[in-house]
Amino acid sequence: EQLKLGDPQDPATEVGPIQNAQQYQHIQNLVQQGLQAGAQLITGGDRPAAFSRGLFFAPTVLTTDPDMAPAREEIFGPVLSAIPFEDEAEALAIANNSPFDLAGAVWTQNPARAHRVAARLRAGTVWINSYRALSVMSPFGGMKGSGYGRSSGYDVLLEYTRPKSVWVETADDPPQAFGYGID
Repeated sequence: EQLKLGDPQDPATEVGPIQNAQQYQHIQNLVQQGLQAGAQLITGGDRPAAFSRGLFFAPTVLTTDPDMAPAREEIFGPVLSAIPFEDEAEALAIANNSPFDLAGAVWTQNPARAHRVAARLRAGTVWINSYRALSVMSPFGGMKGSGYGRSSGYDVLLEYTRPKSVWVETADDPPQAFGYGID
């Protein structure tokens, strides 16, 4: 509710409009599917009252179950699905059961827990106590149904290579192979 919506060229803006009408409708549909399935709307959920024009969607928080559409689909909009969990193991099981896994975040004041959970998350990028810090040149192709960024960086070249080792002996009297007397 405190995020500043507005013109994306204004440095004070934290959330701009949705890129196109089709994506706006996609976001709206997923939120509605969640609500129809029993998700609870904490905030947002539609166009902000202050923006009668443009493709602005209010930052939205839903409390969902792991199997609800807003929690299972890539929304690519200002929507957060908050899923209650009992312990670290359950949180990891929920997160790793996603059909996508482009990115995830761990929020904790415990550095050991942060690194332990980050190591066990199956995601292309994991942030600890932050979110959105990235470069599209960074190799983070995501996992499962997600992927973005890997094809823009150096690591894409590895997809087109087949590593091979070729050893050439140039001495007139080559040493015995592996030192075992095999010629």
